[in-house]
Amino acid sequence: MRQFTHHSKRKQGFTLIELLVVIAIIAILIALLLPAVQQAREAARRSTCKNNLKQIGLALHNYLDTHSVLPYGWAWDDGAGPLSRSRETWMQQLLPYIDQAPLFNAYMDENASYVHGSTHRNTVIPVLVCPSNPGTSGFAFRGNYGMCAGSTDASWRSTTGNGMFHYRSKTKFRDVTDGTSNTIMGGEGVARPSGPVAHTPWGEVGNYWGGGCSHHGAAFNNAEPPNSPVPDCNYTCANYELGQFPCAGYYTGTVSCTGSARTYARSYHVGGVHVLMADGAVRFVSENIDLGTWQGLATRSGEEVLGEF
Repeated sequence: MRQFTHHSKRKQGFTLIELLVVIAIIAILIALLLPAVQQAREAARRSTCKNNLKQIGLALHNYLDTHSVLPYGWAWDDGAGPLSRSRETWMQQLLPYIDQAPLFNAYMDENASYVHGSTHRNTVIPVLVCPSNPGTSGFAFRGNYGMCAGSTDASWRSTTGNGMFHYRSKTKFRDVTDGTSNTIMGGEGVARPSGPVAHTPWGEVGNYWGGGCSHHGAAFNNAEPPNSPVPDCNYTCANYELGQFPCAGYYTGTVSCTGSARTYARSYHVGGVHVLMADGAVRFVSENIDLGTWQGLATRSGEEVLGEF
């Protein structure tokens, strides 16, 4: 009689130890790849930011070719700006030159006395946004780029700033005797969301539709190096959102800066900020730059002897 033997089939699978080894390998691979992915993304963001500043530089040069003078930095309440509103900045004047002619025309057709009364103030202008900035919200659109007002903290209503842009400035390239390749025309600022007061933070770099004191969101100065721990100070101290830019007394009355404009170049890029030179070139400047060199780059005719940057 033929005998049949039954062979039991053993189920295939991972043991607990094998599963733990696989998980450990995957975790190691992720740990190795994640920084590389983040670096690649930040490199792409920095490239976009640099290109944005190049486009702004080209627009400023085209404006100069058309009007024989650069747009003024900012205005105040002593009458309407060169376009039609009080407290206008270089940004509103530059709109037709950064592919925003429809927005410019709509803005000009409005019946508003101040820029912060514009019904178009929330329109996002992509070329004015650095992708490394985490984004903003609140009273109006905020960008990431401002013009350079000079080397020191100064009165926001001074018409004698030593930078290329200041209160009602009328700068031409013939005024830039330090050389266009040695003079900062503009650069980066950090755009923050609104604070506890509806219109805050007025005056910060990128708050083009603000209308508070200081530079009206139009400019920064080089009294402090890039990404300085010293807080900006405009209408009042406006840096409560960012721990790396400490600020005591935000809107409490303990910090008052209505007489000067303490607004510095900042970015979310590691190690420094992009700046736009007067000749249209864009440079990445280290936050460890010598302060004397940084301040010399901010003046249009200071005759400073500059170091490496």
